Amino acid sequence: MTRRKKNLSHLELVGTFDKDPAARRGEFKLDPIGPYRTTSIIPAEVWQEVIAMAPPGVLTVADAGAVELVVRMLIDLRTAKRPTPALCTALSTVLYRLGMTPVGRAALNPPEIPKPDPEATPYAQFLLP
Repeated sequence: MTRRKKNLSHLELVGTFDKDPAARRGEFKLDPIGPYRTTSIIPAEVWQEVIAMAPPGVLTVADAGAVELVVRMLIDLRTAKRPTPALCTALSTVLYRLGMTPVGRAALNPPEIPKPDPEATPYAQFLLP
């Protein structure tokens, strides 16, 4: 049986991040979820929906097959009268591996977003430090 991961507050208390700052997981900046419900079954529209839901900087060209799999499973899920548990489990697994669930995002290391140069923008006074 595997050991469970320690939660973030415990790791901060014991000083893990003081010893190894690289051990800290990155934070994704995502828009909060709102009144969003799409029932489209057109593959091109579902593809764009999946791309829009993905965390920025995570999906690449190499993930096209996985995105197509998600698109096909979402269409099957939306057109089924009674979705099967196997379909729901497979969809949640693929979404997790693409970083499209809270736990999946926690397991990813997001790409570093460069900070804007304060002299290059006329809005430098409004930027947070």
